[in-house]
Amino acid sequence: MKRTCIAICAVLALVSATAASAQTRYPDPVAAVFNAADASVKGGLPSAPVIAVPLGGCCEKDIFEAVTKSGGVPVGVPADITDFNLLRDAAASFDGFVLTDSFKGMMDAEAADSTAGELRPALELIKAVVDRNVPVYGSSDLLASIEDGLIRSHAQYPSMDAFISKAGTYKKAKALMQRIFVLDSHNDQPCEYREGASIGLRQSNLVSVPKMVEGYKDGAMVVSWIAQRELDEEHTSKAVKRCEWIIDQVHRDVEKYPDVCGIATTEAEARALKVQGKKALFIGVENGYGIGTDLSLIKKYRDKGMIYMTLCHSGDNAICHTSAGGSHEGDEGVTKFGKKVIKELNRCGVVIDLSHANEASFWDAVRLSKSPIVCTHSGAAALYGHDRNLTDEQLKALARTGGVCQVYIVSGFMSDDPSKFDIDLMIDHLMHCIDVAGIDHVGIGTDFDGGGVARDINGDNDMVNITVKLLERGLSEEDIEKVWGVNFFRVLGQAQKLAVK
Repeated sequence: MKRTCIAICAVLALVSATAASAQTRYPDPVAAVFNAADASVKGGLPSAPVIAVPLGGCCEKDIFEAVTKSGGVPVGVPADITDFNLLRDAAASFDGFVLTDSFKGMMDAEAADSTAGELRPALELIKAVVDRNVPVYGSSDLLASIEDGLIRSHAQYPSMDAFISKAGTYKKAKALMQRIFVLDSHNDQPCEYREGASIGLRQSNLVSVPKMVEGYKDGAMVVSWIAQRELDEEHTSKAVKRCEWIIDQVHRDVEKYPDVCGIATTEAEARALKVQGKKALFIGVENGYGIGTDLSLIKKYRDKGMIYMTLCHSGDNAICHTSAGGSHEGDEGVTKFGKKVIKELNRCGVVIDLSHANEASFWDAVRLSKSPIVCTHSGAAALYGHDRNLTDEQLKALARTGGVCQVYIVSGFMSDDPSKFDIDLMIDHLMHCIDVAGIDHVGIGTDFDGGGVARDINGDNDMVNITVKLLERGLSEEDIEKVWGVNFFRVLGQAQKLAVK
């Protein structure tokens, strides 16, 4: 085991080493050696992709030479480690992984002889790799079935050169996401509380701090979703109580993990949490049904952390009319009470979300609101004419008024064949919104744990795949930073500034 630890530690040291600052003062017995070591690290992190090669096979020398020839940095990794925390941290350092014949044989043997919960080194190592979406060179039936079970596509590379190129893009995506703030404007993680889920545990739900770490995601907007029921006093009262209960439960859940996450209500608070190495959790309310007809609840929820409110869901409420075929006529929009709600949301500095609203409500809210509005999880109607998607005219209106369309990942709303829905189609929607509204008015709101899922984007740990695709589509790092949070933070800041005034 000693040899194993030394080898993995060497991997981590290789990819995390940076030159010491001028203020570093080493003790005399080691000063000369340590300073020489610092001086030898030119430029800090290796500029070439770091490619992990499992040790213990017969052709390691040839693989090392092939990786080096194609521009990668090969690093040998022992295939007999059983410490998954060590494996996970090591996998974060890999930009690519070579699936050697000997390692495939170990995987197959372990899978055939595996028992529930028993540590199996090769399988643990490949899990650490696939959890982080590290590009893999080579193929096997077992890995293909693993990837398929994770709703992912195991890429086939025609050559080592092509693989190293992909690993280079992956490396660039990781570095970019670690440098910027990566924000997801909409997910329904609190819906999983009844199933025993928790933000701090890596479970089957799609949103959690461990998965955020693996996917380089910094902030998640978790919502108190309220299903639309009758508008009578009994059902409305239950909706209000449930809305507040969920908000309070988010606080209780996050408070269990103070070392890794915290509640944020502003951009500054979120960025401060990132500096501390923690994940930021924002709170939204999905469906104004959660305030019933009590305007005072807006400030109450705001004081508990609510930063945005989705005016309606899949049903008409006292505020406005839904896009989902409620009882409204086509030209009915925001109600008289809804106008008061918009005014109070503006006064309290709460962002107005028009996802789920019908067009009439959209146009009314854009006209009535003094601050820009958002659609926290929507798509492009020009690509797929679902009622949940925005027309080009709506996208242009968002741009004119400073708002943002956050693109979701919901197959049934984005494609007429959900079985073929994948990351590329989601990116098509996002790129269309950028083409129409402009790069300053588009972002990402996955709708994870509320229906959001696609091949290659099946949880927070897959978010790095989106950045890889955006780089491959030609977006600059500055533009990607806007999509990942700058645009939404601008709207949030404007709403909160208006409240101060």
